[in-house]
Amino acid sequence: MTTDPVWQLRRPKRWFNALLFYTGWLGLAVHLVLMTLCYAWGLFYPLSWWFVALAPALSVLWGGVAALQLQKEAGPEAETQARFHC
Repeated sequence: MTTDPVWQLRRPKRWFNALLFYTGWLGLAVHLVLMTLCYAWGLFYPLSWWFVALAPALSVLWGGVAALQLQKEAGPEAETQARFHC
């Protein structure tokens, strides 16, 4: 397991990263509710459910993992570089 903060999942501050992050979690929650309802009612759920859950999972990762973010978040390393910039 790496201790590098670049690969940790955290709540984003920039608007586009936050949009991806929260939309992905909403998609995963809706997917889980639909799976539970289909199971409770005895309905058939598609066997390719993992493929459908892949898009919201990628949205969560693109929004929450610093190494994958489309809008780079300003972290403590950026502030340190700005302070010592000559």
